Amino acid sequence: MKHSYVLEGTATMIGTIIGAGVLGLPYVISKVGLLVGVIQILVLGFIILALNLLLTQVVLNTEGNHQLPGYARIYLGKIGMLVMGAVMIFVNYGALVAYIFGVGQSLAAVFGGNSLYYSLIFFAPFSFFVYKGLDFIRRWEVYLNIILLIIAGIICFSIIPKINIENFAYTNMGHLFFPYGVILFALLGGIAIPEVKEEVRKNKEYLTKAVILGSLIPVIFYIVFSLTIIGVTGTETTEIGTIGLGEKVGPWMIGMGNLFAIFAMSTSFLTIGLGVRQTFNYDYNIRKIYAWSLACLVPLILFLIVRNLVGFNDIIGFVGTIGGGIEGILIVLMSLKLKQLQKLHYKILGSVIILVFILGMVSLIS
Repeated sequence: MKHSYVLEGTATMIGTIIGAGVLGLPYVISKVGLLVGVIQILVLGFIILALNLLLTQVVLNTEGNHQLPGYARIYLGKIGMLVMGAVMIFVNYGALVAYIFGVGQSLAAVFGGNSLYYSLIFFAPFSFFVYKGLDFIRRWEVYLNIILLIIAGIICFSIIPKINIENFAYTNMGHLFFPYGVILFALLGGIAIPEVKEEVRKNKEYLTKAVILGSLIPVIFYIVFSLTIIGVTGTETTEIGTIGLGEKVGPWMIGMGNLFAIFAMSTSFLTIGLGVRQTFNYDYNIRKIYAWSLACLVPLILFLIVRNLVGFNDIIGFVGTIGGGIEGILIVLMSLKLKQLQKLHYKILGSVIILVFILGMVSLIS
């Protein structure tokens, strides 16, 4: 039973984290060079793991069911709740728009035709799953992630013979901060931690293990995934990495690569969509049907507005840098209100995390 709880919680974390961001990683890393990109994944991976563990302490030491705005209200007051609510909605609406956008493009790459129609076909059942709730989603999350990792393994192992070592040597420090926003977006998953708490029955040991495993596995996966795709496509890596991979390797890889993309974004759509619905439901006391409408229908409308105005990585890079940075800073400030985290080393860690997020936002503006 213990292993089942940890497995379910880990699957929810992985399903939330591995989404649209993984598809943009090879492209942005190819612009700066693999070595520099891997270092950034490792550094930001450590920062997000630390941030997730701080949030875990907040979740474990606060009574009741909340999402991030609810915790912000308790520890940072009404203004904190308003800011966190606005930022969380910004981040997660951006994510949901990116998923609707990306799935449509991936399906169009496989079957041909207009990506808009595929986006709408995807949206209809998956928004219904968000309405059904946690128990319904949890039932399928583990299996979807197992399929996702199997597909990724097949892709990585099958293209190893196609890798050109020379593609690893490219470096362009002029694009040093170019990957930052997409990497940060790809690692964000704090919204899942309150859900995982419910899955592991509020057990501290289970939750901590699930958060650690669920935060580290995506880091390892991102490095391997980026290494193999860039090894094949090099500086010709496409904005959605799996599409360019299919063009290089052959028609069968177009199907396999985009099947991976669809599974990755679908699992994230479920958990993030549910998290947004719970935010409106738990923290703002909005009825379920209206909370679902705000969580799903608003991102659909935004997608229809912006789909011809911005690119896939433009969305996730901007959302990751600004929204993810502010959300992370607020989580640190909340955690430092806990008596358990008043020691000097926690304050130093929190300061380092905040500094990294501020530098990221400054780099985008400049």
